[in-house]
Amino acid sequence: MILVQAMTRDRQSGGFGEVDDLSRVRPAPEHEEKTSTATILIVDDDPIVRSVATHILEDAGYLVMAAEDGQMGVDIYGERGKDIDLVILDYVMPGMD
Repeated sequence: MILVQAMTRDRQSGGFGEVDDLSRVRPAPEHEEKTSTATILIVDDDPIVRSVATHILEDAGYLVMAAEDGQMGVDIYGERGKDIDLVILDYVMPGMD
């Protein structure tokens, strides 16, 4: 048995409410063709955070580089900094002051 609970956002209140009639739930519209040329460096010691962020950004059309620790992030940026448009990093990482 699969149990599904659908939530919808109430535009007036900003809150969320349960959808009683699932026939009202529609799939999200198809996205436009992804044409971004931006490169993003993700630096995070948590592999789940890196993986999820990478997938979301790649699905949005970005080229993503990922580093598993601060030193690797510094090294990648030192080698490829001119190619990187944005860095997303974990503020607190082991081994970095």
